[in-house]
Amino acid sequence: DEPLGALDPILRHHMQRELKSLQAQTDTTFIYVAHHQDEAFGLADRVCVMSGGKVVQLDTPENIYRQPTDSFVASFIGQINRLPSIEGAMLDLGDEGCVRVTRPGVNSKTGFGVRPEAVRLGKPQNDETASWLSGTVSDIIFRGPAFEVEVETAKAGRHMVVGLQCDLCPPNKGDSVVIHWPHDQTMQFQELDHDEA
Repeated sequence: DEPLGALDPILRHHMQRELKSLQAQTDTTFIYVAHHQDEAFGLADRVCVMSGGKVVQLDTPENIYRQPTDSFVASFIGQINRLPSIEGAMLDLGDEGCVRVTRPGVNSKTGFGVRPEAVRLGKPQNDETASWLSGTVSDIIFRGPAFEVEVETAKAGRHMVVGLQCDLCPPNKGDSVVIHWPHDQTMQFQELDHDEA
């Protein structure tokens, strides 16, 4: 349970590699409890996400991140931009945006979201395969290897986060922008009621 919790980041990273090497050499199953998501994803072949003492999703790290089963997992693992409810294959917001999904939304119990690193600044080159929203830059946060650009969308009523690599020039606070992402990057999951989460 959190065996590396007291170590500084450099030593922790070194010990993670040592543990992976030891596990491969011994061909033994390790059960490792971690609250640090990067650590869990970096070490594990399979990750178990629990809530209220119950298993919510047991899967590979990539599937948990890219295909969360429900809104708890989607929000708990990494950052996510929550999107409006969509019934059908598209939410048309006129000149303020369009959100497309790979699989049609069935009802209000279907939740939608997109990870910040999938979102780009600027208009999409192909409107038929991309979702896009217009908005205003509300904040820019420097995160080391990337900027976190926060965009308030108008009609969608959403606060969206865009992950922007540091070699790209960020917009200014207050700028009007368009953001877009490939429609296949819009995740779908079961929407839980607050008392279920």
